[in-house]
Amino acid sequence: MNNFLTIEGLTADDLNGLLDDADEFVEVLHRPIPKVPALRGKTVATMFFEPSTRTKMSFEKAAKALSADTMSFSPGTSSLSKGESLKDTVLTVKAMGTDAMVVRHKATGAPWRIAEWIEQPVLNAGDGAHQHHQQQNRALKGSFHRFPAVVPPSSIVNLMNGSCPFL
Repeated sequence: MNNFLTIEGLTADDLNGLLDDADEFVEVLHRPIPKVPALRGKTVATMFFEPSTRTKMSFEKAAKALSADTMSFSPGTSSLSKGESLKDTVLTVKAMGTDAMVVRHKATGAPWRIAEWIEQPVLNAGDGAHQHHQQQNRALKGSFHRFPAVVPPSSIVNLMNGSCPFL
C-alpha cells in the first residue's frame, strides 16, 4: 500500500488529478446525506501528537463522508505521558485494527518513520516545519489557481486500496 507523505515529486498532471478528484467530491459534500460507501468497514485513525482543530476535523470529516469509522488519538491521555515510545504507541493503535493513519507530529519526518513501522497507509497531516497542509495548499494555489484540496477523500480510498495512481 502507498502513503501520502508529501506533494514533492508529483507532476502537474498528478496534482491536477488530485484537484479533479476533490472537485468531484464537492458534490457529495453538498448532498442531504453527505456520504458514499467507499470505506465502509474500514477504520481511519487520526494520530495528532500536537494540537489541531481544522486539520484534524477535516480529515475526520473526509473519512466519515467516505463511511469509514474513525479512531481519534490524544497524546495527553495516552501512555506517551508515562514514557511509552512513539513506535509502541503507533503499533498499539495499529493492533486495534486500523486501516490507515493520518499523522500530525511536531518532529520533522515523523510520518515517514511511522510509515516504515506499519503496512497501512500513512497520510501526513503536518510534521514540524517540514511538511504541512497549509504549505502544500499555498504551493497548489500558486501553481494552479484552483481551490486546493491536498488529500481529497477519493485519494484516501485509492491509498487504502493500494491503487493511488499519483504515488
